[in-house]
Amino acid sequence: MLMKKLLLSLSLGAACVCAFAQDPFGEAEVRADYKKISTLKEVLTIKIDIAGAQTVTADTVSVTMIPFSGSVDCANFKGKVLPTGVDTQIGGPTSRTLSARYMIQGTDATGAECSIFIENNGNMREQFTHPVVVTDSKALSYLNGAPLLGKLDFSSGGLVIRIYCPLELVN
Repeated sequence: MLMKKLLLSLSLGAACVCAFAQDPFGEAEVRADYKKISTLKEVLTIKIDIAGAQTVTADTVSVTMIPFSGSVDCANFKGKVLPTGVDTQIGGPTSRTLSARYMIQGTDATGAECSIFIENNGNMREQFTHPVVVTDSKALSYLNGAPLLGKLDFSSGGLVIRIYCPLELVN
């Protein structure tokens, strides 16, 4: 029941997220042009394993912290989500925000060992997330600062985060 509640919370709250605080790369208008998946290439597919949740509620706001781990198995990268990932959902009477930060370690398509940091922030009423990626992989360096879009996918019986990049930026 807890898992179902967490997944429902994530799907309602995080299913589609837009940058809500500051746009660290000044790409808000550019990102709006990339909302059609047909102009994007899926570059990372991350399977998430949720490890529980902690919530605190005040008069007009509640905060839920959801620790998670996971794995990545796609053409560009194979590895694991380090178990320090935390998804924070903050809700009030007029808005709900999401912030997820995590590291993944593994190998890129060239076989080089590398790490990727991902931060996903947004407003839960939007259709896409806007991940910010930092990686030490030369093969994936085009992701650093790119106007990426993420989408949460629950169709495979679990939570999968799909990260897309504009076609013209993909090596």
